[in-house]
Amino acid sequence: MTVVAVTPAAGQTRPRHPRTTAACASWIFTLTILLHALAALYLVLWIAIITFITGPDGKITGILWPQTTTLTYVFFVCLHVGAIGLAVVRRCRLRHRIQSKGSSDSPLVDQVPRSELDNYADEFYIVFNLVEIACQSHQAYTLFDVLPEHSKAISYLVVVILYSFVSPLILFVRNTRVKTTLINLADSIFSYALSCGHPMFALVLCAFEFVFLDPNINHNNLLCTNMILLARTQTIGDRFDYACKVAMHVGTFIALYRVTRSLELDTQSYSSITDSRQPRLSLPKLKLLRLNLYVNVAWGCLLTAVLVRSLVSGQPCPPTCVANVRPLFDDTCQCAYVNINCKLVNITDPISFLNTSAIGTHLLYLEIRRCDLPTGLPPAALAPFPSLEKIIVLYSHMETWDGPLPPSVMSLMIRFSHLRTIPRALHVNVPPQLVALVLEACFIPSIPDSVIRAWSTVERLYLLNISLQALPSSLATTLP
Repeated sequence: MTVVAVTPAAGQTRPRHPRTTAACASWIFTLTILLHALAALYLVLWIAIITFITGPDGKITGILWPQTTTLTYVFFVCLHVGAIGLAVVRRCRLRHRIQSKGSSDSPLVDQVPRSELDNYADEFYIVFNLVEIACQSHQAYTLFDVLPEHSKAISYLVVVILYSFVSPLILFVRNTRVKTTLINLADSIFSYALSCGHPMFALVLCAFEFVFLDPNINHNNLLCTNMILLARTQTIGDRFDYACKVAMHVGTFIALYRVTRSLELDTQSYSSITDSRQPRLSLPKLKLLRLNLYVNVAWGCLLTAVLVRSLVSGQPCPPTCVANVRPLFDDTCQCAYVNINCKLVNITDPISFLNTSAIGTHLLYLEIRRCDLPTGLPPAALAPFPSLEKIIVLYSHMETWDGPLPPSVMSLMIRFSHLRTIPRALHVNVPPQLVALVLEACFIPSIPDSVIRAWSTVERLYLLNISLQALPSSLATTLP
């Protein structure tokens, strides 16, 4: 008997065992359904947070366009849930059809007749990846520009850079089945990680705990600073930001849907589809793929250079800067939360520590403790900070404060002072966004009705141990 060795023809690959292919496809299918479910969960958590975070917390968080955001996220939740249901139903039907034909070893492979649209698959992937990377780069820039937690901004940009390098290389794979699987998996994993996964672990779980489990978290000023600024990077900032976030969520859904569509049970026998197509690349398409590679690699290298420059350069911040922001193209110190303790630094006047050349102009929270401040903080010292939203003054000798306060201030806390009347800063030219006011441990026996009327925007008022002899008659009817 003569044994003849036969090698596969050119352009063909050795078939894998049907059970191995089916197991691999089943694992990918399960992963995709899980990512669909996690994306829907992320959006549901955001809907719950936007719906139930009301009053001062909602205004201080700065959630823009809450109704538009809620409706948009409800739409995407319906898409993800519908995609899960459709994929499961199709999988069950095809499995039942195969079992009825006695072909239980058939793998989970989508058999769609090749059409003219398949000839433009590479072009679709190129456009899809470029749009995704552009939107993700915008989000990374926003994180660096706003977020004090540098590790979260850096990790996000690193994933964007990795996606820029990986996505164009997969298009050069000529085995159609392998290429489709790799592209779908890469797009779905990267898109999910950057649109839902990263922000879910960075913010949403902590915000969910604050809204539903432990509202006392807001007493931690550093945590509140980080949460508020991170929340603003994930909510809608403007129309362009809205378009980018919608594009990222659309990209995540499309990528996941492509995976489930390519992993449906096939009604044909495995032997009829073992040879994967390996079409030849035309010269124009090869040039297009190379151009896409050059553009993505150049963009990835540029982002890497910008990231490295941001890490190795930059002006150091003073010790009073508790949380600072490091924009990608700004080497100066930009403090988001400043805590000045005059006793620790052996001074009586903290104004010199509010120098913009030392702490920048991104100040959000200002906490001053154990300083004299007999006449409060002068307007000129606070004017350079257009984003200043919360002022905390603890253990001071404050007797008056003429103001006015910056119009951006939303929350003011004065505790353990020498005030004997409501200072002028709190009833003349009151900030239009002031929603929270705390006065504690001072001697203010009465509050005129005119002052109460000036607090018409205040939604959270705490008057603790101020020796108030009688409640103003208009207190209950004037405040929200």
